[in-house]
Amino acid sequence: MLTRSVMIWRAERIADPLEKLRFLRTATRTLRQSRRWGRRASAFGLAGMVLVIVQFSVPTATSFWTRPLPPAVQGSTASAGKPPKVWLVERNAETEVYSNGLRVESKGSGTLHPRRYQPLDRARPETWRAEHNSVTTLRTEPAGIVFHTTESDLVPFDSTQNHQLQRLGQGILSFIRRNKSYHYLVDRFGRVHRVVDEASSANHAGWSVWADRRSIYLNLNHS
Repeated sequence: MLTRSVMIWRAERIADPLEKLRFLRTATRTLRQSRRWGRRASAFGLAGMVLVIVQFSVPTATSFWTRPLPPAVQGSTASAGKPPKVWLVERNAETEVYSNGLRVESKGSGTLHPRRYQPLDRARPETWRAEHNSVTTLRTEPAGIVFHTTESDLVPFDSTQNHQLQRLGQGILSFIRRNKSYHYLVDRFGRVHRVVDEASSANHAGWSVWADRRSIYLNLNHS
């Protein structure tokens, strides 16, 4: 039977990052299915670890990164050749307000390790060790954005549960701030909270790998 510890043990023995990613994707689906059937077969819930799996694919001409804008959006943005301009309107010790209406609650935000990482050239695997140990060509700009979502059956999303929803939301925000888990949290009511400064890494991706057509990225916390 496949368990999380067995999955990790096998993954640690795969040297190639892409092969490791393929294995983890397949094993995670198998693990999810076995847990789902296990829950159905038992009348009692077994405490377990919730795994938030972020799946990436190699960008192609029709992928997310280069996909044409929908017709409703093309008239306002694509025709101008650039996205609408958004600027900071107001900032104080607790909030930031932007011209598109975005309001970011920045009270309680923190920093972690500065973002620095070195992509590995997929066409030149013989240079991976040297590139990984290099400190002269480290990048600081993010290579992409990772989205996480949470799910819970604790409280229904209903006006009669407003107090409980607020209490649970504040608990999640306090938890991820202590652990510096993400850069931003969008709560159940649409409010945006900054957790970690954008120039820092955050503890959101764990031991992870992703690749595009040119490079392999190890440790998505930094990249």
